Amino acid sequence: MERRGMRVNGETLEVGELLHSMAQILKLSLGSVLLYVGVLSGAMIAVDLASPDGGGSTMLVNIASVVAGYLLIRVLVRDAGLAAGFERGFGAYFGLSLLSGLGLLLGFVCLVIPGLILFVRWQPAFAILMSEDDASVSGALEKAWQMTSGQFWPLLAAVLIGAAIMAVALLTYTAFDLGYGVQFEVSVIAGNILLSCASVYLTVLGVAAYALLRTEGQGLEEIFA
Repeated sequence: MERRGMRVNGETLEVGELLHSMAQILKLSLGSVLLYVGVLSGAMIAVDLASPDGGGSTMLVNIASVVAGYLLIRVLVRDAGLAAGFERGFGAYFGLSLLSGLGLLLGFVCLVIPGLILFVRWQPAFAILMSEDDASVSGALEKAWQMTSGQFWPLLAAVLIGAAIMAVALLTYTAFDLGYGVQFEVSVIAGNILLSCASVYLTVLGVAAYALLRTEGQGLEEIFA
């Protein structure tokens, strides 16, 4: 397998390099990723088919999605050798999800662009929190911002690929309601699977960005050897 080292000061990421590292990380955790997609999308499909109008079940699905996201990124950083035996608790992950979510919401309300910038620059935040035992919730966001300085455009390009997957997923999920002649069951099943895949893509992107941009500890040549 091709080996790639850490960034040197001033060196800019390449989109192909990001995607290559993402593929390697996926390969290391393929079983867990497939389980994540199968269980999460299966749960969402079951809820949608049983209760098309949502109701109280929507909250349960949202909670399950957060828990599944925590378990997924914990496995990703562990299998990639980034956590070095350290495991962060769910509380910190939830706190970061809440804080970053509020920041992104405010950013997107402010003419969209600030939210997009934050979303791109904060990509490594969850990997930082889950990999470094001295990282706080706010500290992970601050370090992610510092780490991605000068790396906005390649990260944006990679994020836009994920956004395209998400857009296709949402279009598929709503195809029945939009009158595209797709059966309700097909729309729900395919849409939820694609939504889970889009979530995996963005999670893995954050881990890959962290692995490539961190400046201490082992490099990717050791992780992917």
